[in-house]
Amino acid sequence: EKIIGHNTIISYYAQDVADSLDPKLDILQTMQLVTEEKTIGQLRSLLGSFLFTGDDVFKKVGVLSGGEKSRVALAKILLTKANLIILDEPTNHLDLSSKKILQKALIDFKGSLVLVSHDIDFLTPIVNKVVEIRNKVVKEYPGDISYYLYKKQEQKKSEINEVVKKESREN
Repeated sequence: EKIIGHNTIISYYAQDVADSLDPKLDILQTMQLVTEEKTIGQLRSLLGSFLFTGDDVFKKVGVLSGGEKSRVALAKILLTKANLIILDEPTNHLDLSSKKILQKALIDFKGSLVLVSHDIDFLTPIVNKVVEIRNKVVKEYPGDISYYLYKKQEQKKSEINEVVKKESREN
């Protein structure tokens, strides 16, 4: 049973979330569906930060590339009232400049983030705690990516030393 904290509003970005966008709507209409509180100018500004400028905002979602759809879906998530965003491999279809935009948006996000990703360069400036799930075991590392990688390196050295000790006892 999952227990969600009081006043927690969750938004989830799945790897295939771009497929759930309505192809008949244009990008601006897609954003307007999320919130009525933002002006057209504010929406265009947000879309501009996701590289949709000028008449780009009137492109139908159906004609967008996979990466463009991903950027629309990510911009949409940042418009929600969520204070907890869960992102599953958000950089899969993004080019380098889109990754940088998303990275900055997530750094600026005031709520909590749960990021599932193998993209260390993307995670480095964002993450302040790593939770590793391996072989049904959950391990928490209260620090950034560098701390996590350092601890993993230490564990490897320790495991190698144990094997060497065991082999020398057996011989």
